[in-house]
Amino acid sequence: MPNWSDSMSAEQRRVKFGHGPRPKPVELKLLEGNPGGKPLNIKRPKPIRTRLQPTSELNEDGLKEWKRLEDELHRLGLLTMVDLHALTNLCQTWAFFLSATRAINAAIADDPVHHGMTVVTPTGGLMSNPAASNYIKASAALTRVCAELGFSPASRGKVVLDDEDDTSKFKGLLATG
Repeated sequence: MPNWSDSMSAEQRRVKFGHGPRPKPVELKLLEGNPGGKPLNIKRPKPIRTRLQPTSELNEDGLKEWKRLEDELHRLGLLTMVDLHALTNLCQTWAFFLSATRAINAAIADDPVHHGMTVVTPTGGLMSNPAASNYIKASAALTRVCAELGFSPASRGKVVLDDEDDTSKFKGLLATG
């Protein structure tokens, strides 16, 4: 009996079964030189590239991260109006990650025995530090959001920019060859 899933494309199986990596945006594939050699979707929606303004929901740490990322993402041509929520999510997740990190560091300073990984309950018992759980969740969410936006070191290492478009302050720092 033939396996009905054999007739499905990898993308169809990923969508149906949730397996495999999420597809990269076509813009990232183009910057990488389309290493897979598969035809690219040239009829995809092409939102207008634009500068984005941070949303009012961002706290101070999220706003700092926004300012750090937005210029470079705009310079690379990776930001469009429809990316507002993804960038906001990334920046707010970063802020949440920093908050959890600070809470753990403060707990470590106060608890050299358990290294901040436990807290005393109101009844005098010990339980896992909620900040540690928040840290783990924020770290996982940050990893997912960064992968979604192509911010992992692996995907960044595959990107090749034209020399004429490279205005980075690090241009010429690394020798090619």
